[in-house]
Amino acid sequence: MKAITLHQPWASLIAMGVKRYETRAWAPSFDLVGERFAIHAGMAAVNIDHLDRDVVMALISATDPEDKMSHEEWENSFPRGVVLCTATLTGIYRISRIDDMNNLAHVHAVGKSPLRPEGIPMDHYGFYSATRVLWDFTDIQPISPPVKAKGKMGLWEWSHDEERV
Repeated sequence: MKAITLHQPWASLIAMGVKRYETRAWAPSFDLVGERFAIHAGMAAVNIDHLDRDVVMALISATDPEDKMSHEEWENSFPRGVVLCTATLTGIYRISRIDDMNNLAHVHAVGKSPLRPEGIPMDHYGFYSATRVLWDFTDIQPISPPVKAKGKMGLWEWSHDEERV
């Protein structure tokens, strides 16, 4: 199965069903639309000190709704170096323009991706700008317990036989 490594908390947000679109500078091969992917949480975490306040508030709201954790506890609460879930790559979309007024990314479907003429609503969990690529992940299947795995840059092959956490 193909796998992709994401920093935390982005990987957990996909596993939780909060984050649907992974934004990248590059597109996977269009023939991967419809395939299942392993979503791997890399060892690095995002330093929330470098993020916009609205993004930080959305992240904390999604992952610690009762606001019980300290900043450090929150950053360390996400599992790292594990496959958290599998998901189907439903579509690949290249952003053609951003409509800030309506909070939409207007996109071109890549390959056999379904058309999205109405645009895609932007959330706080991705980097939306012209020419970036949205990977649309649906049918999230959490893996419990997560499976230890060493991630890689780009796409890589993952086997279910790796050690359980």
